[in-house]
Amino acid sequence: MVKIEATDKRILYIIHLYGRPMPRDELHRVVYELKRMGVRIGVDFPEGIAHSVKLQRRVDSLVSRGYIREIYMVGPSYLDLYVQCYELSDKGLKVVENLDIDKRDKTKIEEYMKSLGASGPAGGSPQEDSSG
Repeated sequence: MVKIEATDKRILYIIHLYGRPMPRDELHRVVYELKRMGVRIGVDFPEGIAHSVKLQRRVDSLVSRGYIREIYMVGPSYLDLYVQCYELSDKGLKVVENLDIDKRDKTKIEEYMKSLGASGPAGGSPQEDSSG
């Protein structure tokens, strides 16, 4: 079994807190903003560009290892008929349920996602515990 790295855990947590399928471009933008806020995410972004090749490689790896499901949803316009989105698989959810990342980073991620109006896990707020 391959051990999951801290950066991958943070990516999974971000998708989890989003609370619904997360569009690829939105994931890149959120990670970009969190990195600017000081969250330690081990990916680089070109100056002023909210898209990272390293981030996409990590996401693709998480998809191929079964932590994330890649889905396509109907887009908002004729030019965007389908939007590539990500959601956690059961395997990814197990990682998030046993999350062991830096408390400061976790708090920053939660506060930022809450400021976005993310619906959070299971339709609740990002701060709520989704386990019953």
